[in-house]
Amino acid sequence: MRYQRVGLPADMADPGSYIRSIEPHLNLSPENTEWWKLQSRLLDSRLIAIQHYLSDDLEGTRDWAVRVMAFADDWFLGPWRDRAPSGNYHDQPPDRAWQDLNMPWQNEFQASLLWGSCLGEWERLGRLASSLRDDIMQDVEQTPENRAWLLIAAGIVRGRPWNEMKEMIDTVQDGRRKRERLLLDLLDAILHGDDSRLSETSTRYFQYFKKSESKEFSITAKVAIDGAFLLHFGRHQGRHVAIPSSVEDYIINL
Repeated sequence: MRYQRVGLPADMADPGSYIRSIEPHLNLSPENTEWWKLQSRLLDSRLIAIQHYLSDDLEGTRDWAVRVMAFADDWFLGPWRDRAPSGNYHDQPPDRAWQDLNMPWQNEFQASLLWGSCLGEWERLGRLASSLRDDIMQDVEQTPENRAWLLIAAGIVRGRPWNEMKEMIDTVQDGRRKRERLLLDLLDAILHGDDSRLSETSTRYFQYFKKSESKEFSITAKVAIDGAFLLHFGRHQGRHVAIPSSVEDYIINL
């Protein structure tokens, strides 16, 4: 089983507990304004999809990936943002602009990038990406570099010019985080580099992922979430993004 090869115990690859936890939230009414239920079903469903993949269940993976994207639509674009109370204590009148600026988005959008790219849902990703403002808050426990990286990824999938994102690019390039610099280098090579540079940057990132990110003991660390997005984005651009054989089990392909 894939979960064994990536170092995850069987119980952590079993989606049963997550499925039970979100079952009450799977068919929420369009009038729902309890944002935490919408967030929960999106974040739990992305874990369920990963668990199915790590258990070598491609049919189940695809089924839950489709749900992730439907739940992402609701989270980023749904009518709840016009109806739910705003303000830090959720005690102010409804205000979509406030929700768009202040509600959590890091893990939610990262999940969208992963599963949307796996499914080839590029137009849908573009619509989701268009909901992200340049002044969106830095999410809880998010670094400035990661915020900038995800805004760059959002810009790319909606066709934003590279030079229009200079402020975010500078934040990544001048920051302390090696991870985001490597991701940005790979993205830049996909868009602007020759085959040699693309090969070099992909090798550097995936070696880093295997040595650092994949060692974390969590479900999300056992797949290269941003790396898989870039692999699929590269294919979408007609580029071949090579990956070392040591990380093949960490890449989601449907």
